[in-house]
Amino acid sequence: SDRARSGADAGGSTSLAARAAPAIRALARGLEREAASPAQGSWAVFFLAVLVAPFIEELFFRGVLFAALRARLGVVLAAAASAAVFALAHAYQFAGYQVFAVGIVLALAMQRTGTLWTPMLIHAGWNLLLALG
Repeated sequence: SDRARSGADAGGSTSLAARAAPAIRALARGLEREAASPAQGSWAVFFLAVLVAPFIEELFFRGVLFAALRARLGVVLAAAASAAVFALAHAYQFAGYQVFAVGIVLALAMQRTGTLWTPMLIHAGWNLLLALG
C-alpha cells in the first residue's frame, strides 16, 4: 500500500531503523571517541559529539525505534528494549549499564513530554559531561 511504502506505519519505521542503525552507530562511535578528549581532538568534533550526535541518535533511538516498539510492546517494554539497543550501540564505552539507564531516562522523557527535544537536550548534556570528564 501507499502507506506502507511511505514508511508511515510501524513496520516502515522499523525497516528505516534497521537501515539507518549501522551508519548512526559508526557516526556516534567516532564522534564520541574524539569528544572524550577535546584537547587531542578538534573542537569541531567536540561540537559534533555534543550537539549533532545526540540529535541524530535521538531521531533514531527514540523517534523511530522507541516509537515503533511502543506501538507493539507498550511504554515499559519499549523503553527497556530501545535502551538495550542504545547500550549495545555504545558498547565500546564499557559502561553498558550506565548507557542502558540513560536510555531508559531518555525514552521516559520523550514519553512524558511528547517531544524529542527533551531527550535530545538531556543526551547533549550527558555527552557534554562525558566530554569534559
